[in-house]
Amino acid sequence: MKLRRTFVYRSDCIPAVRSRKSPLRKRKKSTFHKHWVRLKRFVVVRLARLADQLGLLRQQVDRLSVQVSALQNRVDALTPAQGGIVSFLRARVGTLATIETPAGTLFGTIILVGEDFVQLREADGSIVLIPLRNVLSVV
Repeated sequence: MKLRRTFVYRSDCIPAVRSRKSPLRKRKKSTFHKHWVRLKRFVVVRLARLADQLGLLRQQVDRLSVQVSALQNRVDALTPAQGGIVSFLRARVGTLATIETPAGTLFGTIILVGEDFVQLREADGSIVLIPLRNVLSVV
């Protein structure tokens, strides 16, 4: 059993606080500890900068999303509805048709009509996909 020494101050004064380590003998911090503190500070500062940059990027993405939506709405307003041409072409699937486009005139059998394209088999057997936005006329 170890005995501990205790100090009792019997005085009317404010009790003095004794420390086990003398204030004159400060321990030097190791170089590892110094490097660790520097590294920790560097990482914290870098994370703060990255968080700020992330916030700015989010704001830019939000702004650009609004602009893209506005442009898409303007394009949709300028583009005529293609529902009429789709129903017309679907009624003619399997028949011969002449389709005029800005690239030239195509002649063949309509195989398939999609949401925004028509598939045409030409006389030589080649299959052509034509976007409906490029169809000028159908005969």
